[in-house]
Amino acid sequence: MDGSWTQTRWYRSSQSNTDDAYARSVDVEGDWAAVGAHGDSEKGRDAGAVYVYELRNETWGFHSRLLPPEGKAADYFGFDVSLFRDRLLVGAFGDDQNEIRGGAAYVFRRSGDEWKFEQKLLAPDGGRHQLFGHSVALTETHAVIGSHGYPSLGRFSGAVFVFRRTSKGWRHQATLEAGDPRANKYFGFDVDASAGRILVGARGDARQTGAAYVFRRAGSSWTSRSKLISAEGRELDFLGRAVAVTEDLVLIGAHGDDTNGSMAGAVFTTP
Repeated sequence: MDGSWTQTRWYRSSQSNTDDAYARSVDVEGDWAAVGAHGDSEKGRDAGAVYVYELRNETWGFHSRLLPPEGKAADYFGFDVSLFRDRLLVGAFGDDQNEIRGGAAYVFRRSGDEWKFEQKLLAPDGGRHQLFGHSVALTETHAVIGSHGYPSLGRFSGAVFVFRRTSKGWRHQATLEAGDPRANKYFGFDVDASAGRILVGARGDARQTGAAYVFRRAGSSWTSRSKLISAEGRELDFLGRAVAVTEDLVLIGAHGDDTNGSMAGAVFTTP
């Protein structure tokens, strides 16, 4: 190989229908891939579903279709998905158990050849329109769930909830908020996590110029390490709309960046 990428196959679901929003979210881990379809209507309009694929003999094939155990219309189950080893975390920001659009997230675990529901996660102090589950990220020991509608520091100031896996299930460990809170920051609009590090997008910061925040784990607590902004940032760049982090790299999307033309977009990187 010359180091270039080539398309191996194009996938569509034979079960998806109009307005299913199949592939709004995707993730891959080893021989498994998850594809969200938050508009799926089997349990009600926009209740949602997730399609799971498995790689066998160098070919990806459909494995199963997951539905929310308590699903109903407008749950948006599958709006975001995250895989880690034998677990899958699924966001459902429209879930109403914690009031209208309070949101939820579901953990599934693979047992043998079957993906089984493990636990439903809710914000410990959830409320109306908090949108918990709009973004999700999973590591071996932690589930990270964005809730950019969380209003404690102003309307849509946002928060991120961290759950730790224990012998008794997933337990809430920490609630993360921006060190410079204000309304309409949209902190938690997107999240990602790697071992010991969480990256949080806040695309509404500074009149939607945007920013991202890095948190590190110290024992059982999480501490804010830095706020990342663009030196050339402008209003409506939306930096932090999408984020990704590994142990040695940070990627932050800014789909509104105008350097190469109106809304041309850019990606910023930092160690």
